[in-house]
Amino acid sequence: MNPLPQQQYNYGSQSQYPTQPQWGTQAPYPTQPEPPRVRNDSFGLSSSMSNLKDPRFMTKSEAYAAAAEVCQRAAAEDEAGRYETARRYYLLALDYFNRALTEETDPIMRQKLTEKTLLYSNRADQLGAALGITTSKVLLCFHCSNPIDNVSPYKVVENKNYHSKCYESTKGLEREASKTFFLSSDHAFMKVKIPKKNMAPGETIEMMVHVQNRSSKVIKKVVAYLLKFETQVNVVTGGRYGVERKAKTKENKFGRKEFLGVNNQFPLEHGEVTLARAEFTVPTKTPLSELYGPYCREFELVVKCVFPKPTPPLKVTFPVSIALK
Repeated sequence: MNPLPQQQYNYGSQSQYPTQPQWGTQAPYPTQPEPPRVRNDSFGLSSSMSNLKDPRFMTKSEAYAAAAEVCQRAAAEDEAGRYETARRYYLLALDYFNRALTEETDPIMRQKLTEKTLLYSNRADQLGAALGITTSKVLLCFHCSNPIDNVSPYKVVENKNYHSKCYESTKGLEREASKTFFLSSDHAFMKVKIPKKNMAPGETIEMMVHVQNRSSKVIKKVVAYLLKFETQVNVVTGGRYGVERKAKTKENKFGRKEFLGVNNQFPLEHGEVTLARAEFTVPTKTPLSELYGPYCREFELVVKCVFPKPTPPLKVTFPVSIALK
């Protein structure tokens, strides 16, 4: 059998996504035994192949629809024996599945998507091996075991692949702050370390809080809470510039917890205290972070030392992400 031309299909930029995928010629049957067929699964969705675009600019529903249509075409080409074209469609479908995975929050649906991604990836590799085309396996995140798509950045640490957010979630964050007082060399100092940036509703984390008081002020207690920022962008017509975008942000504090130390070490008049395992629990009804589109929801974890009024508190803040495990 004559070797097939080893065509490269690069998904790196939007311009390389054709508005209408090019149909290949029917390739001879592979010399190796044909692997089992992949079931044609449309997920109950459909889309027009002429509307395909870069998955980076797709919503979750668009990625679902595109993946369903591409999978149908891949299965049809596979069934007809056009293996090289079928392989290209399988690889293209993986990009759309991975895009949908990054936006999907339902754990059951995420599991189904992961299984489909691995199924189509294995089939593409089987066809590539049978056609003599070198293929690369789908990369799996070492932390969450979900596939890493071909368009999003990721990290490789000690030969292990991580989604960028997953890598951040495995590393602790540390902040410190100090406070001086008017006409005095006295000061107060605080250092806080949290185990990770990504948290889930109902999850309990252990913080390390170290406080030094070298002032005449009394530190009454240490307080931690979540601060939620909700930003809504609205398009207003008829203004000075014809069309304007106006953003409105609301803040809300919740999940407050006080720490008085072991054996009531606070109020602290002078000296230092270390809370090695200060537990903070994310409320179970906390909504998830949303960072895309006209509506944005972000969170900060605030830890502060409280002084008697009117002295402002000494505090540190951590940008955190609320997501499902």
